[in-house]
Amino acid sequence: MRPVAVATALILVGWGIAGCTPRLRGELGVTVDPQGRLVGLIALCPDQELDRLTLTDAAQGGVRVTLRPAGDDRPDSVVLSDPGDAWTDDWPQQPAQGRDPRALTADHEYVLAGVLTGTGSGDGKLDAVTFVPEQVLADPQLRSGMVRTWRAGEVVSVDEFRRLDQC
Repeated sequence: MRPVAVATALILVGWGIAGCTPRLRGELGVTVDPQGRLVGLIALCPDQELDRLTLTDAAQGGVRVTLRPAGDDRPDSVVLSDPGDAWTDDWPQQPAQGRDPRALTADHEYVLAGVLTGTGSGDGKLDAVTFVPEQVLADPQLRSGMVRTWRAGEVVSVDEFRRLDQC
């Protein structure tokens, strides 16, 4: 009798947790472009807009940069070491030890996260994707149209990433 009660309790707890989980409103991933640069990919549900991304070097004293879309167009990707004209950013003007902060440190762990401005469900956050540049660059899968997602580092095709069936 006791195993049945425990199993029933676990099922009820699982349903309760699933009912409280917010719906996915977008997704972040990281990949490598044909030029060998690290790229953050952004996929959003139609009722969402990206307010900003943050790229944080998780090392002690690491730099945190905020990237915002520069205009009304909402880019679906960003070269992490050189965001380009489609983005405004706040890279430090006085880099530590004369080092260019845009040059991501190969063996540091980075976190790419995002904040949304929704038109249907209110503001929200995108789950962060964590990565180490040298590991991403060394992964041959990521050079062939694949992307590492926030889902526990899962690697999926860019097409699957863009579909967002959860919307």
